Amino acid sequence: MLGEFYPWEAILTARAEPAAPADEHAVLELMAQQVGTGAARLAERWWRVQPEAFTVLRRRDGGIEGLMVLPRLTEGPLPVPGDPVARAALAWSREHRPLGPGEQIVLGRWLVGEASHPATHGSIPLTCRLTLCGTTTPGTALSYTVLPEGDLWAPVLSFAGHRRLPELTDVDGRRRTPFVFDWQETPPREWLRIMEDRQLERLRPVPAGTR
Repeated sequence: MLGEFYPWEAILTARAEPAAPADEHAVLELMAQQVGTGAARLAERWWRVQPEAFTVLRRRDGGIEGLMVLPRLTEGPLPVPGDPVARAALAWSREHRPLGPGEQIVLGRWLVGEASHPATHGSIPLTCRLTLCGTTTPGTALSYTVLPEGDLWAPVLSFAGHRRLPELTDVDGRRRTPFVFDWQETPPREWLRIMEDRQLERLRPVPAGTR
């Protein structure tokens, strides 16, 4: 089913890897070009407090063509108090799924460049990394991912069990669509089983006369 959205033949043209200290200028420049100066200033603040949150999509020549920013949030003061999306994620958690001791939210804060559209090759390794953060990071209670084109991403994320929430306003007045997944309600092992069943269901032939 995911092949309907992803151009798998292009997956080997770039790789997702943690951003290096030397990538800071290129990362913030890409943010300013693709998302705006307000977002770039906010990203710089995240870089200062959680540089490990930045994953780049690196071409074979070493250039950066895409970016994913995945900060971690815990109950308590926000690492970047002026971030409206982080504030919204924590508010949603407090109302619907309060964090316990040692639990955290993986915040899918930005997908930039070749990662920003489900039909581009760059979205494949980065969305895989987003999923891995939820399934392999100890203490992850929620994934809260915001995207600028919710209608385009909804089929992919809905298939993966993410719940779509009402739009919110980001920096510079930009609108974003949040998608949330509760990893405590559906633990990683159970999620993998569900995804396998859904994939197999899509592969089963449709009986004649039922189309």
